[in-house]
Amino acid sequence: MKILIVSFYYSPELGAAPSRITNMAEGLKSQGAEVDVLTCLPNYPQGQIFEGYRGRLSKKKKRLMA
Repeated sequence: MKILIVSFYYSPELGAAPSRITNMAEGLKSQGAEVDVLTCLPNYPQGQIFEGYRGRLSKKKKRLMA
């Protein structure tokens, strides 16, 4: 099954919502789903794009699960 999650909130941002959505994506993947996440460049709570993400329009990042 292919799943696309579209959210403003996702890791590496801090807080309950990014944590829950990240855990949900990882849980779906662990059950065999092909999961993609479309999200904003991380900027919370400072209001500035995180180092390593600046100067880009997009960034693909593959997360490995244990």
